[in-house]
Amino acid sequence: MLANQSYSVIIAMMILTLVCWGSWANTQKLAGKIRFEYFYLDYSIGVTLSAFLMGFLAGSSTPTGKSFLENIANADFKHVAYALIGGIIFNIANFLLVAAIEIAGMSVAFPISIGIATILGGILNYMIDPQGYLPLFSAGMIMMALAVISASLAYGCIKTASTDQKPKGLVIALICGLLMSLWSPLVTFSYLPGEASLDVFGAFAMMGVGIIASSILLFPYVIKNPIIPTRTDDRTPFTKQPAAHHSGGVLGGIIWAVGTMSFYLASTRAGAAVAYTFGQGAPLMATAWGLFAWKEFKGATGSGKYLIALFAFYIAGLTLLANAASQG
Repeated sequence: MLANQSYSVIIAMMILTLVCWGSWANTQKLAGKIRFEYFYLDYSIGVTLSAFLMGFLAGSSTPTGKSFLENIANADFKHVAYALIGGIIFNIANFLLVAAIEIAGMSVAFPISIGIATILGGILNYMIDPQGYLPLFSAGMIMMALAVISASLAYGCIKTASTDQKPKGLVIALICGLLMSLWSPLVTFSYLPGEASLDVFGAFAMMGVGIIASSILLFPYVIKNPIIPTRTDDRTPFTKQPAAHHSGGVLGGIIWAVGTMSFYLASTRAGAAVAYTFGQGAPLMATAWGLFAWKEFKGATGSGKYLIALFAFYIAGLTLLANAASQG
């Protein structure tokens, strides 16, 4: 797929991953007062539809020459199961991320959740697919860890969260990060070269099936047992919400799907560990959105030095990871 492309193309795709992964949550902000559970179901629909659309449009351009559906049909149960389970785990983790954003904001939820996922997921991906220059990769991971610490210190400066909700946001972000570290290694197993394996398009489509299936199954439960107390104006049923309210979640799913497909394609050349960890620099983008567009740190006295450190460490980490990809 990208075997004959220069590393400048690979880096461009990893940057696209970073931008999409760090920007899709803006649609949650733009969705207005719709319940975040409704937003997330719409998001799941957007991801799954995008995964299948990209498969039908570009899935026949793989080295095997098989069509998108032929690749899925010829894959064995083990490889399909990896992608499905990866999708389910991602979905639970990402639902918690959306809840953490609802409580604490993009600039807090992303660095803590995705930062933890970056470190654990990057290590797991490297163990599965050891591509990339290890010393530079390791140095990049250290920079990412320092960025997470900086984000946590900045979070401590925010005084606007209520006493009971602030710890809840932190706990949800922590659990999200632990779960989020697992989906990429599982899906990577599904498309590593081998007999009866999926290609990246088939893997993403099966991941999408896991996402939408688990969303539909979990939806009744999370509506009846909300993580965040329901406001009185949030009780309109999902099917009676205005179409404009649904568009935000679907658009968010499409943006995330474009970034994820770029990640899968880049990983075939740069290695899953480097592409994943580079893309997980998304908190840098999300923090920028939260800081400058949504003013989430307004009134957070003393947070400036930690935010500067957050940006500096992330930029250093991304630079090191980009070089790790080119020298691996």
